[in-house]
Amino acid sequence: MSFWKRMLARDGYAETPGAAARRQHSAFLTEALATGRTYPRIPMKPVEKGGFSKLLSLANGARLAAKWWEMALARME
Repeated sequence: MSFWKRMLARDGYAETPGAAARRQHSAFLTEALATGRTYPRIPMKPVEKGGFSKLLSLANGARLAAKWWEMALARME
């Protein structure tokens, strides 16, 4: 069973993975803005111009980024 299906079943929601992602993202943004906590920024520059340089400076940074995109794109509706 996929991660999202497990999360939806656990939470008792009968919604699509996209709807669940939007709901969870909305809840995250609401909490993030209410607490004032500092979160990592999404780089505004392409990789070729230095975007994601902190992540890519890690020994496994490129692998982590590739895996994240693989998982994210596999879940698209």
